[in-house]
Amino acid sequence: MDIHTQSEMAGSLSSRRREFYVGIATTVVILLWSLFSANEILSVISVLLGLTAFYYVAYCFLYGHMDPVLLTWACISPFGYYYLVYPQHHSIITFDRVVFILLFMTIVLHENKTTSILPTQARRAGLGWALFCLFAGIAAARSWNVLYAYRVWSDGFVLPSFLGWYILTRFEAKRYSSALHPLLCVMITAVAAIALTEAVTFQDIMPLGDTGLEVYGVVNAGFARVNGPFGFSQTVGMVGAYIFLLLLYLRHSIHGIWPSWRKVLHGMGLLAAAVCVILPFSRTLLVVCIMAFLMDAWITKSRKKYIYFFLIVIGCITIFMLLNMIFPYATETRTSLVNLWSRFAQWTQDMQLILQHPFFGVGLINSYNTLAQFTTVEFLGINSVDSPHNDFFSILVETGMLGFVPFMYAQYHLWRAVKEFWDPIAVPLHFRYLLFMLIIQWGHGMTFDTIYYGEINVWFVFVFCVIYRLATQRETKNHQEVLHG
Repeated sequence: MDIHTQSEMAGSLSSRRREFYVGIATTVVILLWSLFSANEILSVISVLLGLTAFYYVAYCFLYGHMDPVLLTWACISPFGYYYLVYPQHHSIITFDRVVFILLFMTIVLHENKTTSILPTQARRAGLGWALFCLFAGIAAARSWNVLYAYRVWSDGFVLPSFLGWYILTRFEAKRYSSALHPLLCVMITAVAAIALTEAVTFQDIMPLGDTGLEVYGVVNAGFARVNGPFGFSQTVGMVGAYIFLLLLYLRHSIHGIWPSWRKVLHGMGLLAAAVCVILPFSRTLLVVCIMAFLMDAWITKSRKKYIYFFLIVIGCITIFMLLNMIFPYATETRTSLVNLWSRFAQWTQDMQLILQHPFFGVGLINSYNTLAQFTTVEFLGINSVDSPHNDFFSILVETGMLGFVPFMYAQYHLWRAVKEFWDPIAVPLHFRYLLFMLIIQWGHGMTFDTIYYGEINVWFVFVFCVIYRLATQRETKNHQEVLHG
């Protein structure tokens, strides 16, 4: 019997075995469907899936290898804010909290398995952030709502640092980048689908707490600032921008020939991320994204990118003009300079409050109540909004110089950590994308309190640290190649 005959017999046997298993599975499903109701079957399946997930996470934790859990988190995290929480409102147990605490415990309990040591600038940035978290925690004790203040402190400041610490020291980014890319494409496509549905129906599909959609104009004669599966419209826009950058970076860093399905999935992911950036109608976010693109054209000295930049600007202006023609009342609020003048008025009021509480601040999330007691400040006839609307002013107002100095120290060394990759001869890819991340995060924070939104901080830390981790692994490999000549 020749080799071809043996292979044909083996293939036939394997095909018959698959048909046998499929037949048994179909019979079992039919029997279950006839004996039990659909709700009972779904309940049993949910319990089995829950137990399987629990034992798998426990297995990964005990062996100190949480990378698959991190990939799972990246895929389903946006939907965990609605489905994987208990209780539904004012949640105590959330998917993010459980995962990040497990990541921290993995670092502590499996210290001998740490795969790398943080670079000097990254360590200094982490030290500054740890000191900031300490003083912010002290400021939270003076809040008008201590429980809510510590919730903001833990979800926005402490837990994201656990995530970043794990990625920078333990996550095998190079090994899992090929798996991470399609997962993020699927995730952001689902987020964009929810956002599009909200834009069409003017309904919050996955409402979180008391927040809802902001509608400009009237229903069916205006537009809604969608929030997707998140609590706020700013979050879905920022997450879309971060995922857009990460997908582009992974496309250039994953070598080899991509199959057609992966190219299509990549295109869907980029389109979905762009939809998430545009739909919230955040002027600040659109401006900082265009600034990042202009910076990229300047760094790479690409004439083609300059042309793309002007085409994007012309396209944005055209879209706003069309919207103004279709929804004149709705677009007036998004194109008016009133909000900008109110920001200037607010920053003047912030400085007055800072001068009164320069060292210790007024307490975490106390700025709104304290500013409400001040005399309203005007700029060009427009009143202040009684909320800092600036990350740096917010930190300075609420934590004082004690919190602001380590916060700025962390931001400075974060920039230094990025600058270490600079090469004037051939600008590295990772330097450009890390710089874009900082431009978007800092730029958006100039007109909004971005730093207090845990979901935004979590995704900034995740994307930034994944790119930084891949960059340091590449630099280490290049250095070893040079040493071994």
